[in-house]
Amino acid sequence: MAPVSVAGRRRLVLAIVVALVAVATIAAFLWPSGTGSAQAGPNFEYAAKYICVNEVGPPGSLVANQGSGITYRTVINVHNPSLQTTAQIGKKAAGALTERSPEAGKISPIRALQLVPDQVLAIDCKDVAALLGGAQPNGDGMVVVYSSISLDVWAVYTMRGTLKDAGGATIGINGNIDVVHVPERSLAVG
Repeated sequence: MAPVSVAGRRRLVLAIVVALVAVATIAAFLWPSGTGSAQAGPNFEYAAKYICVNEVGPPGSLVANQGSGITYRTVINVHNPSLQTTAQIGKKAAGALTERSPEAGKISPIRALQLVPDQVLAIDCKDVAALLGGAQPNGDGMVVVYSSISLDVWAVYTMRGTLKDAGGATIGINGNIDVVHVPERSLAVG
């Protein structure tokens, strides 16, 4: 067996630390301190794709010629449909990188929140950046929401850009919106 390089050992130690932090965060969410006993933890999970990036395109393309590129944004709407129960939720973000990347994508700790009955929470690109400690290399990944009760979760994806020709003249304005229901995954054991 070949010896492990120093960089390889560092990646392994970082992966172990990230895993331990994730386990501790989930444990803290499931069993808040000071309760003396386990409370109802998250019963449901929702995983939504996020895209938060300015695309510049290949050189010489209509996208690259416009200067600022096309802007892709995501907003994830989380609604507590209950009229009586406050939802205990947690949210985290995970940046996506390819296997060719020297490091794995960043995974944020879970941030615990409450949604009062009928409240809607918007998780946008600024929230994703804050969860991950700043903008990520490719602006691409997942937002995961955990909840004690069933929620309504929708992802709204938008694109906007002004296309210009090689001379800088505007030749069109593009815009698009896509609204996607995020399916619920049960975390029930048994």
